[in-house]
Amino acid sequence: MRAFILAAAALALIGAQPAAAQSRLGPLKLRGADQAKDDPKAAAKVDLLRYVPKPVGGWKSDGLFDDAGVFDRSRKVYQEYSRLGGKEGGVSVTLTRGALGGSALFGAMSKPRLGPDPEEAGRVTSEVDVSGAKGYLTYEAGNRSGRIEVRFGDCTVIVEGYEVASSELLAFARAMDAAQLTKL
Repeated sequence: MRAFILAAAALALIGAQPAAAQSRLGPLKLRGADQAKDDPKAAAKVDLLRYVPKPVGGWKSDGLFDDAGVFDRSRKVYQEYSRLGGKEGGVSVTLTRGALGGSALFGAMSKPRLGPDPEEAGRVTSEVDVSGAKGYLTYEAGNRSGRIEVRFGDCTVIVEGYEVASSELLAFARAMDAAQLTKL
């Protein structure tokens, strides 16, 4: 009896249904974003580049990292920005969708250690609101560098920067179209 209960619990954790329940339900039809996750042709129709933010005030785009179109832009895009006038500083925005987005990885990181980092002096991790979603900002004031990670539905956004203020990182993260990314 114990083995049966453990097996049922394991199936429930991974989202599998007993065979009897599957036969009663029949095949499920996927629509919209759910279909795009499982159908490579539908996923290929979504170009993530259009969801990458425009440069915020005082910044310019350095162009798409993948100029040659080598990577599948329906799964991942990487954009870099630099300050206007040649000043020091840079920001990169990585937008990843689906399994590459690290949904399992992000789940493991969903409770990072907030506050000062005992291993790195000056590094502080805090929870921030990014367009209604919970994000994590890790920032080192000493060398003015940081990183924000946030999930919008099936998409993971990572904003990294050097020689920047934490408010500038937040501005780039908040420039993402959260409503549209959540629908993907």
